Amino acid sequence: MNKIVLRIIVIIIIAVGIVALGITYRIATIKKQQKAYVMVGFPKGQAAGIQKELEYISTEHDYIDRGYAYLKDGRIKEAMEQFNTVLSKGKKTSALDFARRGLVDAYEKSRDYKTAADLLDKIIATFVISKGDMWRTAEDERLLYLRYAANGDYDLAAEHAKKALEADAQIHNRPQGANPQYYERLNHIKTAKDYILGFKKQ
Repeated sequence: MNKIVLRIIVIIIIAVGIVALGITYRIATIKKQQKAYVMVGFPKGQAAGIQKELEYISTEHDYIDRGYAYLKDGRIKEAMEQFNTVLSKGKKTSALDFARRGLVDAYEKSRDYKTAADLLDKIIATFVISKGDMWRTAEDERLLYLRYAANGDYDLAAEHAKKALEADAQIHNRPQGANPQYYERLNHIKTAKDYILGFKKQ
């Protein structure tokens, strides 16, 4: 009997705590994937607005995740469509930067180095950190190798791709010493160089 009373008291305390904190809980199903949002201490109307924003941001990142999945499979056109879908909405969220970077990667993979460089240049122009800062050096070097690759200077492109990799490896908590994407880019530029040189010999 005492256990039943104790359980009832615990349930009442939890229920009162939830009401007192004004917790709003709702499960939003986005593209067959359940995502839960918990907002504490917001008025009902404000919580609904914040929840709507969270759902919007989540949907944007779904596009970006699909875009990178397509890139990994070599489906560049489909990847660009996903990134452009986010950009076409034009709503200012963190997803815009991810979508722009995704497009840079997509154009680079399609060997449209000029467009990739132009897009990356616009991204770098928004940086608040100064040139030479360790958090920026890898991006500056990447821009250089894209510019050289666009001009067909593959030796210099490979040199700066290597510098970009080395600079990225200096950033703390990078997996395997550097972001794996930088190894991929260095190998890609070397492959492009070999392809061009092989074509010239024919």
